[in-house]
Amino acid sequence: MDRAWAYATAIVNINTGKSYTVRQIKKMDREGLLTLINPPKTEKGDYDKGGQAELSRRTGILQPCKVVNFLRL
Repeated sequence: MDRAWAYATAIVNINTGKSYTVRQIKKMDREGLLTLINPPKTEKGDYDKGGQAELSRRTGILQPCKVVNFLRL
């Protein structure tokens, strides 16, 4: 669970460009947190991978789906 919260915090920080702490992320309501984690839509209507792909690149996790699986916790 600690890793899941850390991933969520990192993704929110990447997507928003702000610097949230894990404590601040834990206090957010579920809908607000999901809004910050989910990647934005592009003009084509596709979803940009955003923070999830960037986090997997920065941490060296070869499969971005592992990051997503931790977020499902």
